[in-house]
Amino acid sequence: MKKLFSLCWIFVVFAFSLTGCSSPSYFEKHFEANEAVHEIVVSAIDRQISFCSYDGETVKIDYYENDTEFYEISENNGILKMTMKTDKQPGDYVGLSAPKEKRVINVYLPKRSLLKIEAATTNEDIIFDFEYGVENCILTDNNGDILLEKVNVLKSLELTTKNGGISGEIADGIENYNIKIDLKKGHSNISERTGGFKNFGLSVNNGDINLKFN
Repeated sequence: MKKLFSLCWIFVVFAFSLTGCSSPSYFEKHFEANEAVHEIVVSAIDRQISFCSYDGETVKIDYYENDTEFYEISENNGILKMTMKTDKQPGDYVGLSAPKEKRVINVYLPKRSLLKIEAATTNEDIIFDFEYGVENCILTDNNGDILLEKVNVLKSLELTTKNGGISGEIADGIENYNIKIDLKKGHSNISERTGGFKNFGLSVNNGDINLKFN
């Protein structure tokens, strides 16, 4: 009888632990800027951040959140900021993370030039696909790659990765850039150079640089 009681108690404790560690529900959210945006700052943890153009007039963002992982979004004088917040307590969702398809932030940009784009994340990639011009761009990733597609930079581009690489296409000739490279434990298909009118800084720790200029 005692043995049966012990087995039942173990089953109850195990079932409770499974319930406590169940994955939370994530809800798709949409944001649309109320004013013309010329500067965008996105800061996240464990999220892929993707920038691309679309046929619209305002900046739009699609993302997912729940009660303990959410975003604070603000607009002020043309500056749009999106910052990830968390109310997680120690032990919440131990060993669990959001499903892959929910760990994304998609930023849709109008087809016009911008003054600044800044983004930082961890454990996922940053994808930057925007050929309509940004004066200053700063992208930082820890344990993820920075992937560029037809990027058009007007003044400066700063890319930083740790345990990840930088690859893709710059929509401009390499002769237009002053390039500074800080590379550790990796390889690069481009070299440092001077003589351009745009600045390009790359800092990579434990990853490769593979870029194409057009």
